[in-house]
Amino acid sequence: MRESEKTAREGRETTKDQSPGRPSTSKTEENIEKIGKLIREDRRLSIRGLADITGIDKKMSSLDFA
Repeated sequence: MRESEKTAREGRETTKDQSPGRPSTSKTEENIEKIGKLIREDRRLSIRGLADITGIDKKMSSLDFA
């Protein structure tokens, strides 16, 4: 059975991801607070350094907190 047929039988309208874009876990209050605290402690930290410390992808770090 093709994906579109399966989708229609299940009552869904599309097979595309309903939440495109960045993962919902990248920008949370916890991550924002964590990044903010690290920056206040050492303003010389790079985006890469923040990403390494927090485990957040460096692209997401620069988009959210730069």
